[in-house]
Amino acid sequence: MGKHMGKFGPRLLEAFRFYSGLALRIGISLLLGFLGGYVLDLKFGTRPWFAILGFFVGVGLGFWSIYNLVKPDIKYKRSVSRRGRRKK
Repeated sequence: MGKHMGKFGPRLLEAFRFYSGLALRIGISLLLGFLGGYVLDLKFGTRPWFAILGFFVGVGLGFWSIYNLVKPDIKYKRSVSRRGRRKK
């Protein structure tokens, strides 16, 4: 068992933490959006419409959350690529 522990290094565990966090952000956003819409449907008697709208709001908020998580890395890569260019 000891010789296989090298496969589970810190980089693999860090990647697992990052990608599982992304999946949780999307899943929770979808669930909360749908449930919020479902509650509004029950309150106003418009059965599927607010649930569908809430689902798509959850999709948008999930992707916005992921964009905000990845935005610092995007800015860093842009600044590194600009430093590597030569001015003519």
